[in-house]
Order: sequence, then structure tokens, then C-alpha cells
Amino acid sequence: MQAAMEKCAKPLDSDAVRQAVGNVSFTDFFGDMAFDPVTGWQTGHQMSALQWQDGKPICVYPDKVAKAPLRYPMAKWSTL
Repeated sequence: MQAAMEKCAKPLDSDAVRQAVGNVSFTDFFGDMAFDPVTGWQTGHQMSALQWQDGKPICVYPDKVAKAPLRYPMAKWSTL
């Protein structure tokens, strides 16, 4: 919503924001986002995946935002 409002000439007009949504695409915490310009339905979404590595959650997918490669197979919990 914020990205559409920033690209819209009238950010407080819901019809204008709805029209701007069709031109918005970005990558956020949840992954890639894009919207159909006619319906406003979400069309581009690729969920990101996190894996605990060295005691921290690390993004491992998709590749363009991954901070580290997926570790597989992982060590057994009893050895960590």
C-alpha cells in the first residue's frame, strides 16, 4: 500500500491508489510482490525462506535476496 501511495499523484484517493497498484512491484520481507493492473490481484509473489544458521535466522531463498546458501543436510539437533 505504501509503495502504491508513494507512486500516486493523489495518495488519499482510494481509486487513484488502486490504479497505481498495477504499476508497483518490489521485494519485501515476504518475497517478490506484483499486482495485476486491471484487477488489483496479487500476481507476482515468490515467498522467501529462512533457515537457522549458527543461531541466527538467515534468508536462503530466493537467490537474489539470499544472505547464505541453504545448508542441507543439516547437523542433528543433538549436535548443535
